[in-house]
Amino acid sequence: MDAIISAIKFCNDNQGFASIVLAFVALLVSLYAIYNSTQLQMKIHSRDVKLALQKSVLRIYNAYGDCCRLLKFNDIVLSAKIGFMSKPIEQIAKIIEHRVIIGRIRNEANLLFIDDEPLKKLLFELEEDFMSLSERYIDLSQKAISLSAEAFDKVDKAFPELELRGPHDLAKILEHPPAAEIFSAVCTTPETQKFDKDLSIYQSKFTYEKFDKLFESHLIHSK
Repeated sequence: MDAIISAIKFCNDNQGFASIVLAFVALLVSLYAIYNSTQLQMKIHSRDVKLALQKSVLRIYNAYGDCCRLLKFNDIVLSAKIGFMSKPIEQIAKIIEHRVIIGRIRNEANLLFIDDEPLKKLLFELEEDFMSLSERYIDLSQKAISLSAEAFDKVDKAFPELELRGPHDLAKILEHPPAAEIFSAVCTTPETQKFDKDLSIYQSKFTYEKFDKLFESHLIHSK
């Protein structure tokens, strides 16, 4: 009790000193709050930068991956064999658009992966191959229209009993093995065979070991 009374008496007798101490404490509290706020802002900024980089890496990954998917899932050889009629217009438009996208994203990839020579080299090769294959794809797509019409006429003459109604009546041809074989033979040319072979080689460059693995070091992994 005596100690408390003495402390109160000291504060009453030294109000100026006590005010200084309180002001100093208040300053420390304020500085600590500012420090914590600054640290939090730095963490948020760092996180935002990492997320932005992550999005850029994934955008580049998907863009180059689409180079394979645009050709793989619309194989010109298969399309010609089953009657490539109206679809070329839609697919050609997608490919032309993607050629522009790849040309635009190339610079971003070079800057983002500036120290990763293996990845930059791979992306350069994939782009060059895509530009070449896509040009051939567009050319073969246009030729496939006339090939399909020619194949249809040949099947129609060979199998009049099928009573084909027009170039779009492909179901009967595909359900009739001999007719389907004739149709396929007409639509298969040295050009389509070469394209099919080169496309397979191109697709082989998108395996995990050759493609995905090179991007892994640039991705943020949760622990």
